[in-house]
Amino acid sequence: MPSSRATMLAMSLVASACGGDDGGNSTGSSTSSATDATQTTGPGATASTDVPDPTSTSTTTSTSTSSPTTTSPTTAPTTSTTAVDPTGTTDDSTSGTTGEPVRDYSNDRRKFFGDARCDGADVLLCDSFEDGAIDLGKWQVTGTVTIDSQHAARGDSAAHVHTEGNGFSYLREVVTFPAPDNTYYGRMFVWIDAVPIAPDWAHWTLVGAIGSGEPGEIRVGGQYNPFAGKNLFGVGTDGGPTGDWTNLDDDPPGQAKAVLVQDWVCLEWLHDGQNNETKFWWDADEHPSLATTAKDHGGNQGADYIMPQFESMWVGWWLYQGGPNPDHYDIWIDEVAVDTTRIGCIL
Repeated sequence: MPSSRATMLAMSLVASACGGDDGGNSTGSSTSSATDATQTTGPGATASTDVPDPTSTSTTTSTSTSSPTTTSPTTAPTTSTTAVDPTGTTDDSTSGTTGEPVRDYSNDRRKFFGDARCDGADVLLCDSFEDGAIDLGKWQVTGTVTIDSQHAARGDSAAHVHTEGNGFSYLREVVTFPAPDNTYYGRMFVWIDAVPIAPDWAHWTLVGAIGSGEPGEIRVGGQYNPFAGKNLFGVGTDGGPTGDWTNLDDDPPGQAKAVLVQDWVCLEWLHDGQNNETKFWWDADEHPSLATTAKDHGGNQGADYIMPQFESMWVGWWLYQGGPNPDHYDIWIDEVAVDTTRIGCIL
């Protein structure tokens, strides 16, 4: 396992080819299973251009209940009355500058779970999927996405994303775009039933954002690193001047944890198009190794990593390599939120 940021960036360049031209074009088929992407990551990888365009939509299923059993997080929720700001100071009332309540950015998982919290959340978008059907006023559905009670981070239900092989299924939202100052924060709870352990460098995406002005898709996902023997969270893009690349998690340096499976994780991300920056948080802890700027990224170092004018964002699952092990994937997503400021895992 690499032990430094520089080493991980070097590995990203070697192990970067992980998806096709699947984010910025306006063509492609509209199916619930991706065509076989031959591109793999590692020496000798070749680019694939046969992955369908994520802007297309296909079959939707929004009322399935695959199991009456609700799996609750193992850690009991508690009620917090003290907010923590990003600098670590606390305030149990309001911000001195804006008058708005200070959000709780604690990493205490006991506070993450319990009842649905979208009502009154005061964010641009929040969906806890408690209505039993996908809200088509918020989401465009591609592939197989249902609502069930098999797993729920909060409340009684969550969105269930299912794919076969190197397929893709996701929910795309456009209602919060164009984002103010071309910048938005996202937050969601994710239960991943299994991650690929073959082929080497199998790459998958949980969040993708596209727009105009710059090609490529801005991604949050992960990849199987055969040298480390585990899947690691990662960020990157599929195209544009910096190429096709993925930075893999290296926090703490040399001791990055494997992607958690069969339990809930809280993921947050920042896509700052005004300053050409991205950030990533796992269970409210920022991972600096997965932050990017125009100059500091994992792609072609002769080009700047420039954000597009964001027009949409999707959440779900997309695996790019054919013949994966396992051969199907199930992901549950709950309490998706989008706002102009960081949301945290408590709200």
